[in-house]
This record gives sequence, C-alpha cells and structure tokens, in this order.
Amino acid sequence: MMIREFSRRLHHYAGYDTTAKDELLALMQHHGAPTRLVDFTYSPYIAAYFAFERAQSRPRESVAVWAVNTDILAKRIYRSWQEGPVYLEYQRTRNPESFAKLYMSESEPTNLVLSLSPTRLNERQSVQRGAFLCQGNIGASLASNFERFLTADVRASCVVKYVLPSKERDDALDQLDSMNVNRITLFPGLDGFAESFGPRMRYFNHLASRRVSRDSQPHHSQS
Repeated sequence: MMIREFSRRLHHYAGYDTTAKDELLALMQHHGAPTRLVDFTYSPYIAAYFAFERAQSRPRESVAVWAVNTDILAKRIYRSWQEGPVYLEYQRTRNPESFAKLYMSESEPTNLVLSLSPTRLNERQSVQRGAFLCQGNIGASLASNFERFLTADVRASCVVKYVLPSKERDDALDQLDSMNVNRITLFPGLDGFAESFGPRMRYFNHLASRRVSRDSQPHHSQS
C-alpha cells in the first residue's frame, strides 16, 4: 500500500518516474520512508563518513563500518533456498516478476539476507554508490537473519566489522572532506548543503577564534 501511494504521488516531487517496485523501494528508502531495506555502499570512505558523522549525536568510544561479502551470500542462497535460481535470475536481469516473487511474496518468511540494487539508480543512490541488503524475515532483525541463515564459520568470512575510534572523528571528516566526501556531495540539493554546516561547526568555530585573536592584537601606527 505504501509503494502504491508513493508511486501515485511521486510525480509531484521529482523528475523521476518509474513503476518498477525495486526502484520505488530504493527511492523511498533514500528519502526516509520505512522499508525493509538497509542502506549499504560500495565505498568504504562513504561508509566511514556516515559512521563518523553520526558519532556526534551518539557519543561513543568507537563507531563501526560493516562489510558484507555478497558473493558468498549469493552462493549460499542458491544452494540452500528453493528460490535460489530466481534470486540469481533477478541479479542478472532485474526482472520485475522475479523481484515480486522474491521480495513481495506473502508466503512463509524465510531467514536469509538478500542484496538489492535496481538497474536504474536514483540520484542519491548514484552519488552515494549505494546498494541495499534486505532480510527475508522482516519479523526479525538483519543480524538475526544472518545468524539463522549462515553458520558461524561462513558468517565470519562473510560479515566483517571494522571498529573506528570516535576520537578520530574530526580528523577523519576533514580528510574525507578533502576527498569531496561530505553532505554537499552525498545529498545533492539545498537540503544537503544546509545540513553540511552541522559537521563543519568545528571549522567555523576555528575561523571565528582566529578572527577574534587577530582583531584583539594591538594596532601600531607609524609616525
């Protein structure tokens, strides 16, 4: 019902029109609608940016980047799931009928993890090098689906957690900004530009302190 409502009104908000459900779900996810998709990216730098940026609002000793080997996932799905051949067919062709059978099925949920990347990328997905993971059983978390679907030894080689110290946040965001990885580039448009000021507050405070320091210097006149 949400996909149908989103599709009916999409033309009011964007110059992007589609009836493909995988494209609609991706667009909904990137603009804040609740979906079963979980955002991932092919870029470790973009993943690190989001991890560090969010560390400001959730103070912790560390943040993390999760890496998932989707090739291992695909092989496991093909071997152990009755819809495995349909899944591989969708990965090759992005056939809408295959998508509906896999992601929109009303049959008994299965504990597994699927990857999804539509043929046509919306703007945010393109600039963020985005992809998605999706749990087969939406009544359980993504982590639970992984645990029930993969044995511990396979999971160890398929899912890897990279821990990054939060104290590196400011330097990391500065370096990523020099690589042009920031809110302005990742969220094209006025929203991204306006939101970019939050992570850059330290930079503006530094400029302000320099200006105050410079203005407070005594002025000497020449006779």
